[in-house]
Amino acid sequence: MKKWTAALLPLLLLLLSSPPAFAATSSAAVINMHGAKTYLGLASAWGKTWDEDNFEDVTGEDVTYDGSLTVKSGEVANITVSGSSSKLTVQGGVMDSVSCDGSAEIKDGDMKSVDAGGDLKISGGNIRHDVRCDEEASLSSTVKIGGSLEANEITVSSGAKVNVTGTMTAESNINLNNCTLKTRGFDGDDTATLSINQYTATLPPLENMKEIVVKNKTNATADEKIEAGELYITDGAEFSTSSSLELDQLTGPGTLYFHSGKLTVHDSIEGKPLLIFSDHVGKGDTAFYADSDSVSDDDVRLYDYGVEAKDDSGPEDRFVLTNAVSDGITLSNQSLSINPGESATVKAHVKPDFSKFATGTKLVWELYGDTSAFSKSVDSGGLSCKVSVSSSVKGMYKGTLIAYLVDSHGTRLNDYKSDSCVLSTGYSDDPGDGDSGNGTLDTSTVSILTGDRYWVLARTSSSAAPHAMSYNSAVATVGEGKAVKDSSGNPAWIYPITGTGKGQVTIEIDGQKVIARVSSGITIDTSSYTMAPGGSYVIGVTTKGVEANSIWASSDQSSVSVQYVGKSGSMFLYRISGRSAGNATVTFSITGGESVGTAVSVKNGARAGGVSARLVALA
Repeated sequence: MKKWTAALLPLLLLLLSSPPAFAATSSAAVINMHGAKTYLGLASAWGKTWDEDNFEDVTGEDVTYDGSLTVKSGEVANITVSGSSSKLTVQGGVMDSVSCDGSAEIKDGDMKSVDAGGDLKISGGNIRHDVRCDEEASLSSTVKIGGSLEANEITVSSGAKVNVTGTMTAESNINLNNCTLKTRGFDGDDTATLSINQYTATLPPLENMKEIVVKNKTNATADEKIEAGELYITDGAEFSTSSSLELDQLTGPGTLYFHSGKLTVHDSIEGKPLLIFSDHVGKGDTAFYADSDSVSDDDVRLYDYGVEAKDDSGPEDRFVLTNAVSDGITLSNQSLSINPGESATVKAHVKPDFSKFATGTKLVWELYGDTSAFSKSVDSGGLSCKVSVSSSVKGMYKGTLIAYLVDSHGTRLNDYKSDSCVLSTGYSDDPGDGDSGNGTLDTSTVSILTGDRYWVLARTSSSAAPHAMSYNSAVATVGEGKAVKDSSGNPAWIYPITGTGKGQVTIEIDGQKVIARVSSGITIDTSSYTMAPGGSYVIGVTTKGVEANSIWASSDQSSVSVQYVGKSGSMFLYRISGRSAGNATVTFSITGGESVGTAVSVKNGARAGGVSARLVALA
């Protein structure tokens, strides 16, 4: 070790008994670079003229410190900060695992993992693996975690852009605000409450939640099965799910949108939540299930229908819809199929006569589903609505036209029934001369950046190009087939699929289907690369609609490092370097979007070379 100042020499002698990791005083210290090396020194020493006797060279070494420590730059191994009142702040640098008995704040830098005994704030940096925190973990700004996050409480701030590769687990609370989030899912450990505040994206998978709270003015959406202790929808809030929902308790007075028969309640329903069905229902249909004698008929509110329990001699009561509301709206059509380029008119009959309603009462028409395929036009009297399908629409689409009554303030009249009409449109194109359905495709799903093109190979013995079509040309189009030979020399056809707009669409070729996913995103030009220690290689990343600061590049092993080195035209360049023998995956992620990886192998004496590819990650 190098010498410290004379004032610190007695203390240094006491610490020499355990020198593999550097130990220091409880005063605040800083890790930073001086020249090409990394040093540890007291914060007060860094502000003075450089004196090497005041610092310890810790380049590539483990660092143990008792007190508060700030990492500004440089490269070290593991960092351990002890003391219950200690604080670790990371503003830059490269390190392996970092841990702190007290609180920690990660603003920048690259590290393997983080472990904090107190509160943890993360607003930047790249954490390659897991994060653990005994108290509250607060995520703000831009956060990239390559593993799982576990804490007593997790808060994702408004405006944050968070990408957690693994699961986010909390014991007490998960606070989800208006943010951009990508994660494998939330785990409540059977004790946590998930609070949702103006989060607009579809919720990630939820597991083991004690309680889910949807706060005022929040429209929460889920598409995975949910099992939870309680779902509490506050006044002015909505919760919508396309999958099954199993709860111990449902609490209102907010609105729950769900498919009929997909809700099961075990203990109780309180607060009179409003139930609205996402599918078309009628008298006698099952509304929801509840454990025997746990729920009564008047525990919920419904539009258009009443509800009553049916004892099916099992452990559950089945609540079915009754046609208790007779006055209100009846539409002339319950379903309509409209061809492209055509229209149809739906008329509303109001009972009692509309003239008997209070002044200011209105009939409202709304269109749901594939609204890009349908348009509506209401007549001047408000009692009929013309629905049209553009002649440019190709493929099968579905929608729902809904009509209901509101008072002069726009509030829906609960005691009068509404009605709906299911809309559909299809195609009747001649499949052509090809042997439809006899071919096979080399691709079942494809990710395409908006404006880019991907070629699909159709293996078929047909002498004419098989029929091909897109179900929604606003998302992707498919061009004419071109005759080619496959890799075995057999006749085949290739078809260009071009991304035209954000979304997902089915492409049909010769009766076979390809799912095309189209969005902004990135394309990586290398799928794998091999090099010797000390070697390097530049990977090109092409972007569409994604800013450079939204792209995160990281390596999951210390044997390979990755660094942004600049831009060439529209391509961003990242250098991967082999630091030691080993295998690693270099992952390129989009904040709030997908990720894609390049496999890197570092071998002693290896000849450099790789495999080019088209790897796409969508935003």
